[in-house]
Amino acid sequence: MTVIPAASRQVCMSMAFPFIISGLFLAFACQADWLVMPDFYGHYPQSVYPDGWSSRQVSYQDGRLIYQTDPEGNRIPDFSYAGYHYGQQPLPEVPSVITIGPGIGDQTSRIQQALDALAVRPLDQEGHRGAVLLLPGVYEVWGTIYVRHHGIVLRGSGNGIDPSQDTIIYARGDDPHQRTVIVLGSESSQPWVGGHQVDVTDQFVQVGSMSLSVADIRPFRIGQEVIVSHPSTQAWIDAVGGGGVVNAQPWSPGDVDIFWVRRIVGIDGMKIHLDAPIYNHLDRRLSQSTVAIVAAKDTVSEAGVEDIRIEIETAGGEDEDHAWNAVAVVGAEDCWVKGVSARSFGYAGVRVSKAIRITVQGCQATGPVAIRTGSRMYNFAADESAQLVLFTRCHAAGARHSFISNGKSTTSGIVWHRCSMEGGDFEGHRLWSQALLLDNCQELSGSGQAKLMNRGDMGTSHGWGAAHSVIWQFNGQIVCQKPPTAQNYAVSSDGSVRETPYYPGPWGSIEIRPGRLVPESIYEAQLCERLPSIPVQIIARCNSKALTATDPNNQGGLVLTMPEGAGLNCNWYVVGLGNGAVCIRSATGLGFLVVAGASLDEGAPIVLGNYSSIRPDHDQWDLMPSGGTWYTIRSRHSRMVLTVQKQGTLERLVQARPTGDMCQEFALSTVKVN
Repeated sequence: MTVIPAASRQVCMSMAFPFIISGLFLAFACQADWLVMPDFYGHYPQSVYPDGWSSRQVSYQDGRLIYQTDPEGNRIPDFSYAGYHYGQQPLPEVPSVITIGPGIGDQTSRIQQALDALAVRPLDQEGHRGAVLLLPGVYEVWGTIYVRHHGIVLRGSGNGIDPSQDTIIYARGDDPHQRTVIVLGSESSQPWVGGHQVDVTDQFVQVGSMSLSVADIRPFRIGQEVIVSHPSTQAWIDAVGGGGVVNAQPWSPGDVDIFWVRRIVGIDGMKIHLDAPIYNHLDRRLSQSTVAIVAAKDTVSEAGVEDIRIEIETAGGEDEDHAWNAVAVVGAEDCWVKGVSARSFGYAGVRVSKAIRITVQGCQATGPVAIRTGSRMYNFAADESAQLVLFTRCHAAGARHSFISNGKSTTSGIVWHRCSMEGGDFEGHRLWSQALLLDNCQELSGSGQAKLMNRGDMGTSHGWGAAHSVIWQFNGQIVCQKPPTAQNYAVSSDGSVRETPYYPGPWGSIEIRPGRLVPESIYEAQLCERLPSIPVQIIARCNSKALTATDPNNQGGLVLTMPEGAGLNCNWYVVGLGNGAVCIRSATGLGFLVVAGASLDEGAPIVLGNYSSIRPDHDQWDLMPSGGTWYTIRSRHSRMVLTVQKQGTLERLVQARPTGDMCQEFALSTVKVN
């Protein structure tokens, strides 16, 4: 059996929080893929407070999320794989290489030439070439700017309205008609091309599964990208009630095909293990699903657009002769849009299509200008073949649909996290998008809705717009219905349910009740539960050496060794405790990082020891960001920090008062499998 631990793991329930027992490890290559814990890490798992409650569909038991499965096999899926590098890495800080300022007239070619000039630079070890920095000012753009090469960032100086401090792209004209101002990605019409298809042999694969069996294992290898396909046969369409339409034309075979782009992370006999869940049941009675190797692809990776304001020239009112999208991410993987403000677009401020593992962070899309009708004013849009996309801390205003999946059945794994909207709504728009999550998003105007429902005859036989999707903690009106063969969920301590649905179909699983909902965020809880299963090396900044256990099973010493020669004893799990702190456990043994003897003395050694829920808390640590990917690791017990102390040629780990020195800074490097 050859399986990466994250794909095949056992959980120890003997303590009040989970620990991962190591599985079968392969040979590790210790290149730096930095893991930065989100700011909410350590605050999960959460306890139910006296005034609190948990959903009957998912709740904590012994520190683990436990999911309920209904008789059809439906359950809330894991959304935590959305975003840049599955949400496991921070958006990178790519150095600026070329700097340009505003000029007179059309600046499209000038900006494009600067971006293309970076393409000749070699990629660094993180896959980046550099950024083009636009100094503050106004840049007229009459065409489209393409960020079309790996590892390149288009960066402004700020997204506000002051040209003395901010970068403002003023998109003028309408040539070509309804163009996009900035395209991030290859813009390929077919980013992934599958090869020979191999049948899935399981009779039923449950939504959320990360493994499946195939008829022939010989074509597959660990590390390969694959396409898992679910054809929309007549039998499946009949099972979903023709799509939910009433008087319109029912769905047709082949028009609602589902696929997911995934990577093989493990092989066990005839079973392949995937890097992320599939988001629909594979029922062999209704459709023969297949797996095919990605034979060719055309995507851009490690590229981004940052800190820019895009103002589109319009005549106002219902004018539609102007630039249509501010930013479109098309033909991309592991890319990002950060800190972009967009105004006066007709379709979207940020549109994601034919792209995977994308993060859209801290963006604003407001004031769309168009006729207020279909296919317009979708401020943040996940379109065709958008998969594993995270929209976080974004704001929409003036929309018809503020946050929308408009990509039909090929769109899945889309998270809107801690966003806000003024009017408009959130919805799965048409034809069976899967695994949409609206999590802790706020409606600020009092009129917006969140809808996971049957759209029936609306549009082009839209029917069931979403399946296996969740509204979690929303303060507006909710419409949540159950599609045939699937389920949708609404869980909130605020908001209300519309009195009647718009089109036929039973209500979904709806729980609205006052009190403190636990977990507060399902996306955050799922991510914080998954991250401890990722083994990391703890790298000291002062010498680039890895923290290594001399004997991971016993109380004993720690040494610093070069990562490439440290073996498995330099691998650790960092586990959140729910109180803001973490514990740090050997990935190959039973020992935990502790202050020896629970000492409060400066210079006390850091050793391996046992974890105990009985205080003192000398086995608990605070991860304190100190810039970039670096952390200061502070003892909850002594308030002193982990420090590399040099004594001649010897190095040891002790606790010391914080000084800001590099000997007190550490990074978490994910363990990569060859």
